[in-house]
Amino acid sequence: MNHAQQRRAGFAALMTGPMLWWILVLLVPYAIMLMISFYSKQFPFHVPDFQCGNYFKSFDDPQYFQVLLRSLKISVLVSLVTFGLAYPLTYFLVFKVRSHRVRMIIYVATIIPLWVSYLLRAYTWKTILGTEGILNSFLIWIGIIDEPISLFLYNQFAMVVTMAYIFTPYMVMPLFASLEKIPRNLIAKAKAIIVFPTMVKAGFFVGARYGKGVASMRSKETGEWGAPAFFYTAGGSFGFQFGAEAVDLILLVMTQRGLEGLLSEKFTLGGDIAVAAGPVGRHLEASADVFMQGEIYSYSRSKGIFGGVSVKGTIITSDVDANLAFYGKPLTAENILLFNQAGKIPESGKQFIKIFNYLAPYKD
Repeated sequence: MNHAQQRRAGFAALMTGPMLWWILVLLVPYAIMLMISFYSKQFPFHVPDFQCGNYFKSFDDPQYFQVLLRSLKISVLVSLVTFGLAYPLTYFLVFKVRSHRVRMIIYVATIIPLWVSYLLRAYTWKTILGTEGILNSFLIWIGIIDEPISLFLYNQFAMVVTMAYIFTPYMVMPLFASLEKIPRNLIAKAKAIIVFPTMVKAGFFVGARYGKGVASMRSKETGEWGAPAFFYTAGGSFGFQFGAEAVDLILLVMTQRGLEGLLSEKFTLGGDIAVAAGPVGRHLEASADVFMQGEIYSYSRSKGIFGGVSVKGTIITSDVDANLAFYGKPLTAENILLFNQAGKIPESGKQFIKIFNYLAPYKD
């Protein structure tokens, strides 16, 4: 056995344990769920019977559609609120706080809640928003209400607030790692920004990629950021591949051609639009334009094991369903970013725009 064969054998032996664990914990449960989804339901059991009635019912029954749409709306609101909270904090830490020690203290304080149980953090908000909670007690004390009300709990508002609180540290970590690499002048000159907090890729011979993101474009007249539009990336592949990774991705659109690609219903990074890895370093100002060759500059960080990490070939599509859930009408990215057809922007969207305009003002 030569040296190359020994290396391959050693790598295979090293990966056997993690791959078996991945198959047992992740792949097998999903396979079981997929199999049961084709069973017929005869209460209280699921009877093996290969049929698609369960899937047809999910489309025929309006109740299922309403639940799906409500879940999508809540996920979009949570993503936007979380991003609206995490981005200003991260931007402040990276570009405003000069002391590395102070920056790390604030950063660690932000992610410390992750050490606390998920259920305990959720229950904390129940004690705050409940009828005997802090909020009701405060409103009674200042005389706004005479008795406790249950308006703040068991509704979409409470769900969005609680989920945003839980997931904000998860948003801060990838943004901090990505923004720390981006020269400040590039953000100031960018025509648009696309942020994918987490893009997941996994495969075992058959691979899949999926992620949701949000984008904003500058106005040509004022240089101010516009209403947010939602995107998603999804795709599959086949070949010798195994493993899983989560990629935190920030895309800076710098040219008119890159902007035209962003406004299309679907575009491919590295195919329809040239993409290049952006220069690294918060203080890299004067030399940044020398190195940049792409129409879109990418900053990413991957977590996990998956060979050949690259954003090239990633297909990004306008998420009409997410835009529908957020704005109440089916809008494409072009409708929102170019033609300003979003109409009435929800309050979370207004805060998003305000924060972006404050933190990343335009520079010619």
